Amino acid sequence: MAVGAVGGLLGAVSAAPLSKWIGEGRSIPLTALAVGFAAAATPLASLGLTPVVATLMVGSALFAWAVVVYNVVQVSFRQRLCPPRLLGRMNASIRFLVWGPIPIGALTGGVFGTIFGVVPTLWVGVVLFAAASIPVLFSPLRSMRDLPRELDALADGDEPSTSAPWA
Repeated sequence: MAVGAVGGLLGAVSAAPLSKWIGEGRSIPLTALAVGFAAAATPLASLGLTPVVATLMVGSALFAWAVVVYNVVQVSFRQRLCPPRLLGRMNASIRFLVWGPIPIGALTGGVFGTIFGVVPTLWVGVVLFAAASIPVLFSPLRSMRDLPRELDALADGDEPSTSAPWA
């Protein structure tokens, strides 16, 4: 877990340089794909084909690094495009969509783990991580070095309305 935390710190430090090097748009699908590969480390370690501790450490670090870079780039992009007066609603909606299914997934994973075993259930998780990356892998993002700025809400001077803060 400590190695995973180091991976997260490295992700925080490397997000901006990576997105400048390969491009903002390309870093989103790259890191989404890396999450799927990293998720495979845990069930892979159970096969005994690789050194267990090293496999878990590398997988944990890569997973945390990829998640942090992905989030930094895509959240920055979303916040750049959203008018400031709508940032709270946009962030709340995204959090609901992303964090809301976690308890359902945890319950489902526990049931599957009980019925089919832990390692097969972990492989199902790897497949789901890979499937979750498909929309961004086949989106225009993979061919975009720089994400659009012409819609940059902050550049337009769009300030929150003082007369109706809930609008």
